[in-house]
Amino acid sequence: MKPTENATNQLFSQNMYAHPEWQKFWALMTEAGMGAVKITLAWQLLMKGLETEENLLRTGQANNDNNPEYKALAKLFGEELKIDPGTSLALWSGGFAVSQYARKKGHTSLEFTKAGKAIDQLEFHREWKLQAPLWNALSRAFVHQPSPNVHIYIRAWQPESVLIRQEVPGLREVRALLGATRLHWHALFTDGKDVTKEITHDGRLVDEYSFPQRDLCVAALCKYLTYINEDPGSRAAKEMKALLEDNYRKANKVTR
Repeated sequence: MKPTENATNQLFSQNMYAHPEWQKFWALMTEAGMGAVKITLAWQLLMKGLETEENLLRTGQANNDNNPEYKALAKLFGEELKIDPGTSLALWSGGFAVSQYARKKGHTSLEFTKAGKAIDQLEFHREWKLQAPLWNALSRAFVHQPSPNVHIYIRAWQPESVLIRQEVPGLREVRALLGATRLHWHALFTDGKDVTKEITHDGRLVDEYSFPQRDLCVAALCKYLTYINEDPGSRAAKEMKALLEDNYRKANKVTR
């Protein structure tokens, strides 16, 4: 959830417990089973992390991976980032509805872990750029847990998404260590009635279908949205068209 206009535009690192979301943070983390000492430390890291991120942005040093407080907070949330028992780890790109879709399929995405669910309900600052790197840190920590099967759902191919820049590289590290993690790539299409189906290699829409490799999944998604889809006005089709045009310009050094 991105912050609304009602979110604070102040930093509270010098007066942490005056932040308007402190009481809600305490309640949500308590509900998640976290103890008082851990909640307090997490809040301190969060408030200091927002200040650090503002400094990094102001000095041109922000790169989504160099905020020490956010890294420490993600590490602190080890237990609270674990997937539900009996489920597989799920990653996604293409709107929060994709995360909800993965949940219905019996998998756990970051937003449905104890920590992710709580953080997603809070508005720490009106400026999203101060909070986005926190989700990057949580995402990296989230994928570094054992899961024999990992399901990856994409509704539009977005090379700059957290999924591709942060989570998938993290999965490669996990596979190098454990060796047994199997990736299942799912290409999704949601029609005008909000019905989501999975795209097969030959362009059919079915209830469940996965690819063993990313490139096969992306190719099927691209082919469907570009040539087969009868709704060129859909969000996914527009995003894919824009991405393909951007890739073409870069490849051919075409500028507007």
